[in-house]
Amino acid sequence: MTQKQTEDTLNAQLLPRAKELLHDWCGEVRIEGDEIVMRNPRREDRELGSFKFNRSTGAWSDFAAPDVFSGHGLVQLYAAINSITTEEAVKKLSSDVGQLASPAARRVAAPPKPDLDIQPVNEKDDGVPLPPDVHPELGVPTHNYEYRDGSGRLVFYVYRFEKDGKKETRPVSWSAAKKQWVWKYPPTPWPLYTCGTTDGDVLVVEGEKTAEAAANQFPNLGVVTSASGSGQAGKSDWSCLKGRNVVISPDNDAPGRGYALSVAGHAAAVGAADIKVIDNSRRGWGDGDDLADHTVEADYLGLAINVEDYAEAAEREPGVVAAAAQLGIGDYDRARERLAQSLDLSIRPFDALVKAARAHAAGSDNEEPENSPQFGEVEPWEHPVDGQQLFSEIVSEISRHVVLQQGQPAAVTLWIMMSWLFERFKILPQLLLSSPVKRCGKTTLLELISYIVNRPLTAANLTSAAVFRSIELYRPTLLIDEADTFLGNGTSPELTGVLNSGHNRATAYVIRVEEIDGERVPMRFSTFCPKVLAMIKVPPDTQLDRSIVIEMQRKPVGQSVQPLGLDAEQSFHDLKRKLTRWRDDTPDTFEHDLTACPQLPNDRARQNWSALLSVARLIGPAAYEQGQEAVRLLSDTRHLEVDRGADLLADIRLVFRSKKNARMPSKELLKGLNDMSDRPWATHNRGKEMNGHGLASELRPFGVRPGTYKDGAKPVKGYLLADLQPVFDRYLEVEDAQ
Repeated sequence: MTQKQTEDTLNAQLLPRAKELLHDWCGEVRIEGDEIVMRNPRREDRELGSFKFNRSTGAWSDFAAPDVFSGHGLVQLYAAINSITTEEAVKKLSSDVGQLASPAARRVAAPPKPDLDIQPVNEKDDGVPLPPDVHPELGVPTHNYEYRDGSGRLVFYVYRFEKDGKKETRPVSWSAAKKQWVWKYPPTPWPLYTCGTTDGDVLVVEGEKTAEAAANQFPNLGVVTSASGSGQAGKSDWSCLKGRNVVISPDNDAPGRGYALSVAGHAAAVGAADIKVIDNSRRGWGDGDDLADHTVEADYLGLAINVEDYAEAAEREPGVVAAAAQLGIGDYDRARERLAQSLDLSIRPFDALVKAARAHAAGSDNEEPENSPQFGEVEPWEHPVDGQQLFSEIVSEISRHVVLQQGQPAAVTLWIMMSWLFERFKILPQLLLSSPVKRCGKTTLLELISYIVNRPLTAANLTSAAVFRSIELYRPTLLIDEADTFLGNGTSPELTGVLNSGHNRATAYVIRVEEIDGERVPMRFSTFCPKVLAMIKVPPDTQLDRSIVIEMQRKPVGQSVQPLGLDAEQSFHDLKRKLTRWRDDTPDTFEHDLTACPQLPNDRARQNWSALLSVARLIGPAAYEQGQEAVRLLSDTRHLEVDRGADLLADIRLVFRSKKNARMPSKELLKGLNDMSDRPWATHNRGKEMNGHGLASELRPFGVRPGTYKDGAKPVKGYLLADLQPVFDRYLEVEDAQ
């Protein structure tokens, strides 16, 4: 396709969105028939007037200067407004169109904040002072690393600080608006940090220190790495890998493996000639070791294996899809078949996955439509945050506004802090705020939590589709009030199932059929995010089993709390800034320790509380001690559980004990059950007493069936204690037998 054909195709794709684009480029617009009237951004116009764009033909002109400012098509107009070539405009707008694959992605990018007007710079230019040599809190850096673009201009520095065996990094960039160096990253995509040659084979490692060590060991290779840690590879520009042989040497830990797969995805997307990975876990290295920790033998690179042998297609899929979603329309069209084949997928499912990834990226990065959740960007706290002080501050705020029992403020605080790190967890327990009656403070606590958690999305009613689509698009913390109105009575089994599926990362998906380009394609939606439920009484047992339960009571007479003010959200903003900084400074090596809570007998309870104790251990000894106290006081929720099967077994055992018989006719057993006035059996059958068929149906899942035995010469249908006793022993608590 020629350049002109590409331009014409792009103009046709953009024309239906002319009003939206021109509003973005020129500000206020007005429709007059087939024409869009606007200000000419190249002039000092204050009023709409002579500059017009024809929505039918694409022709545009400023009739006050038609010989200077006129043309055809949005591509030429974009080039004229921004003083760039048409070829550059095609490249930029093609990339934009690649991000507009779904209605969720059709959002106008928010204008950059003045203090984020960060640009590449030539340090020798007049008016550009030397960068800072001391950080206000961390002191003098031990190293600094230069990230430069293809023209050799400095894009940003990364300063490395080492103290007491720990390392921290901070970016330094030039703000053209402020005319000074700022401790911030520039807009993405970022260049790679490069050591060694810029041609030939490439070795990719994790971290600048490792890159320099690797370059010393392999002087004939180009060694590169990306900025901001193992989880941020997608923010860098990997196009330099196109056509080159790539070997990835990751750190010897779980984040390192994730980094290798992400880089492999980007290398595949840009068209690397060959992609291999060295599995350092097979070399006897320590946890987290890399090429900065070891001098390797000459044949080290020969140990590299094909990425297909390093990881199965399902494990490689997220990295490839995420990288493909960042490609422009042309690059994606040329790569899609090759990338789909690498994952053993046909084109349609692969297109659907990429489309969903683009929609999610647009929902995360761009300005939201008017009726969408407004998460906003939280600026991190200026200084490093002490986790224990932050924990204590949140506990204090909760206790000031809500009456809770011992251990509950600490549990809620640990759960809130977990929400800021939830992507690192294998299990996500729900936070259940429960009370026996109304006016016990649930809504107040839910509101307070919403002001502090990461990306809060609050609802008082929702459907199963709304849940999984919101989670896939926004990755929120989902806060559900009045949950008893649609969950407590068990009338929403599909919604309950969707919420429950989000407990375990490995199974936190639902599959739904979506229409993609006129065809119906199965698509996978994530259900993995932090969730809070506030309700009277308790939800179905399956949800209770997946929850950290905060049982709330009305405050005692005479006890008062401070109500949340009208400006409560703003008053908690500093806490969110501190939580943002605390999260950003959390070591890459932190992950969920499923063994953190060995003292609980129940597997599910151990999983739930291990998440909170993992956070507590990260914070420090005092928080960990309070977390353990919360486990001791709050983890036993058996008194809340309503298990009809176990309850029936317990009552059958009581009837057998009262009769002191080893066998019992069905009629006699049913009479004993139905005579229990405080039990549900007398109304079991739609308000009627349980009958023989109902009893048999309830016991069948336990492997117990009625039999026939002789009572003298007369055959009797009933149950034998010998058949029931093994079931009692397996399913009923030992103390029930006392």
